[in-house]
Amino acid sequence: MPPDDTSQHQTLATMSASYTREEEQFAAVDLSETGYESESWSTPALFVDYDNLDGKRGDRIPLRGRFDDDRPRHGRLDEELSEYDDAYMDDVEQPAAQGLLGGLARVAKRHAKRTVPKPAFLMCGLAVVLVLIVLASIASNGPYPDESVERSSRPNITLGHVFNYTFGPRFPLYQWENGNDGDFSFASEGSIYIQHVEQGNKSTLLQAADAVDSNGNRINFRSYKISRDLQYILLETDHEKGWRHSFFANYWVWNVADKKAEHLTTSKSDKSIPGEIGSGKVALALWSPSGHHVAWVRDNDLYVTMDAKTEVRITTDGSKDIINGIADWVYEEEVLGTHDAMWFSPGGTHLAYLKFNETLVPEYHLQYYEKNQKVSYPEEVSIKYPKPGAQNPVVSLHVATPSSPNATGLDVPVEFDMAQYFPDDDRLIVEVNWVREDAMLVRMTNRIQSHQKLFLTELKTSATGATWKSNLVRQDVVSDNGWINRLQPIVFVPPSKAVGRQNPSYLEVMEDENGYAHIAYFSTVTEVKPTAWLTSGLWEIADIVGIDGERGIVYFTSTERGPSQRHLYSVHLDGSNKHALTPPMNYSSSIILPPLEFQPNGTTAVDPDAKDIGYYTANFSPRCAYYLLQYRGPDIPWSRVVKADGSWFQDVADNQRLRDILPLYAVPKRKFFQIPSGAKSDGKGGVLNMNVQMQVPYDFDPHAKKKYPVLMRVYGGPNSQLVQQSYSVDFMTAVTSAGGFISIIVDGRGTGFMGRAYRSTVANHLGSVEVEDQIAAAQWLRQQPYVDASRIAIWGWSYGGYMATKVVEANSGLFAVGMAVAPVTDWRYYDSIYTERYMKTPRMNPEGYDKSMVREMEGFEKTKFLLVHGTADGEFACSSVNLWSSKLTCWYPRRSPTLQDNVHFQNTASLVWRLTGNGIRNYRVQVYTDSDHSMSAGGANREVYVLLWDFVMEAFGERRAPIGI
Repeated sequence: MPPDDTSQHQTLATMSASYTREEEQFAAVDLSETGYESESWSTPALFVDYDNLDGKRGDRIPLRGRFDDDRPRHGRLDEELSEYDDAYMDDVEQPAAQGLLGGLARVAKRHAKRTVPKPAFLMCGLAVVLVLIVLASIASNGPYPDESVERSSRPNITLGHVFNYTFGPRFPLYQWENGNDGDFSFASEGSIYIQHVEQGNKSTLLQAADAVDSNGNRINFRSYKISRDLQYILLETDHEKGWRHSFFANYWVWNVADKKAEHLTTSKSDKSIPGEIGSGKVALALWSPSGHHVAWVRDNDLYVTMDAKTEVRITTDGSKDIINGIADWVYEEEVLGTHDAMWFSPGGTHLAYLKFNETLVPEYHLQYYEKNQKVSYPEEVSIKYPKPGAQNPVVSLHVATPSSPNATGLDVPVEFDMAQYFPDDDRLIVEVNWVREDAMLVRMTNRIQSHQKLFLTELKTSATGATWKSNLVRQDVVSDNGWINRLQPIVFVPPSKAVGRQNPSYLEVMEDENGYAHIAYFSTVTEVKPTAWLTSGLWEIADIVGIDGERGIVYFTSTERGPSQRHLYSVHLDGSNKHALTPPMNYSSSIILPPLEFQPNGTTAVDPDAKDIGYYTANFSPRCAYYLLQYRGPDIPWSRVVKADGSWFQDVADNQRLRDILPLYAVPKRKFFQIPSGAKSDGKGGVLNMNVQMQVPYDFDPHAKKKYPVLMRVYGGPNSQLVQQSYSVDFMTAVTSAGGFISIIVDGRGTGFMGRAYRSTVANHLGSVEVEDQIAAAQWLRQQPYVDASRIAIWGWSYGGYMATKVVEANSGLFAVGMAVAPVTDWRYYDSIYTERYMKTPRMNPEGYDKSMVREMEGFEKTKFLLVHGTADGEFACSSVNLWSSKLTCWYPRRSPTLQDNVHFQNTASLVWRLTGNGIRNYRVQVYTDSDHSMSAGGANREVYVLLWDFVMEAFGERRAPIGI
């Protein structure tokens, strides 16, 4: 960052310091699942300046700062958290030269001053000085100390470091707004500001002292949403968590000009829904993309507040069984990837929404034993939860026109040709996208998601009133017995006189004739086939991240340079001028993390040009004049803001602290390569390879006689990806550094970004070829001279827990230890929409369901097995908000629906029943009370990883290495 931008840097570094948890704000959304399952749109939370927190936290030393009791454990460490949101940053605003060592000294001094008697303080101070001198002398040897230095002279990376995010990078967030392109908002100490990213001019939208109600009481909001013209702000208070993406709250509408706040809701709730969380509160509040209308839901009824003043009620039938405008549980989890089930038209005149009828959907009951300790009976929560073959919610599409003078115009059901409409028990409405003020595209699939239809729905007016009628545009049916890959929702492209585009058009990421995901351009909304393909090749599009509608430029990330990488590109709508925007031509940074130069036997090298390797993400401003570019790995992450025309950029986070401190530790060496899968061939006479990430201890010598134990981590769910060339210091890092293991991750068949043939091979028989591929990886490991073939372990969480359990069941004789956290053990127990996508219904595929369940017990008798589950798994209590509304000139995508997100305790109870009935005793079960899928209740998340560590160390006869906890 240029020296003359110090003041702006300080502003960026401290923005929203008091609004850092993703469930507290609209501007920072949960990213804790992206490493293994969740694909709903999200952004990392803002970094925190720990020096400027309140005194209660400010006197904490680094290794206690992250997960103390007063800081909720919203994230997951490894399987459940693959990206860091907030690093420990004691020195956010300090010069880079001071680094972490100065920060440690300051915090230790402050802590000692307040808690240690003076004689002890003097001794502690002397010890701190000596430690800092030693560390500084090591650091003075350069980025890499002399290789002759023994490993014992380098501190190991421990589980304590991982839990406290000692090596967590900063990922700044820009909450772009719709004033001047390049404006972003941030909150600090209860005030809300807006600032231009390049010009640096800052203005105040809300001063903390002014945020009071009519009685003079301060409004302690925890998140905010700003109207498109910056004249009003929604302030969220009284937050109550819901399911994965949902929460409930009360709202104030802040008038920026008048500096006054009014309640969003002027009426009182007229119904109470027994057993429903959030009863009486607002479940969702959305600004219209034009004007000042706010759509919101309370007690499952839909309302619109017109011009931020006048409340109009749209529905009255909301109940426990009828839900309007917000997603029910299964749609939130598996279809929409968000709580939102309503969409304003571009001008804000109309509001399309889904109505859910759950009358026939079976209930699942969760019990909480410690949630309410004042009563002697467990507290029970009921969820409408459809399992495979059970009744799904019946969903219909409606359009509300709040300004309609007739009551009949407030809520109009959309009409479909019944010959083209999927029946009630065989219909999923998976996407709604406005293309004009009076037209939208609606996508549906059948229940098992093998047949999709795209409709154009248009407003028709007559003497009898307004109707919304739909005509079928196109349809697709899979031909390989697989499923429809909804890789990304439609990207609307508005008309533009500047480039001669007269009609609305759209982009869709879809599979080409070779089965690879690429960008298809439809020049009109009625086209049956793509007008053109903007990209092609034996690689895949990861995301369309922005569209400059005026210049006709599409920005996207892809795997063109390797399936485990992500690079940013641009291309024109006519398919011309495709350019790579990463790595930036003007960026150079030394490699900090030690590479593994050794090429293991029987592998295929990937990414030969090391300087171009990278995993990048980009977040564009509304009209795509600027974007936040983030390098996520494999080396130390960094972030910069870039002007899209290339005339200006500014580095905003170089993570110099990590560059200073990581070389002082025994950082494992990593390598990415490919090995043959369990398939005999790729069907074309060649070998079908799998992507692999391997970590080895820092002092690893492949030619020595030492043999290392191995810990394999697996996920393996359909269309997922675990092997990514991104930065991580996680559980596997600690096992490798402090535990002395080789750790390895293998993405076998069924995983994503390798083409349709690779991912769809698991269709109708989950737990088959994926297991074969993990066994093939273990066979490859046994052939390596540095691997102890008698000490290979495998573990996983969620679908990974299922995989680890199925690997043990396979009884290959290759694995000495298996560890499964929250595993599926029978797909009849998971939700219908996820499971039937890959397995069809139990009636259609009874043999597949039988084979996919864990039922053979012999392998468990020969393998040390750990089974872990939370009793409240089935409720995912992590909150996040879909903050993006549709943009007319630069569209922000939502990602495809989540993969597997929670697994009922019923799965583990069922497996224990079978183990018991077969007299199997060679296993351990650990239950965590009231924990959901993240194992977050009562400090359980940390204990899961300590348990995994202890179990594998004890099983392999390793001495208990220090774990730092």
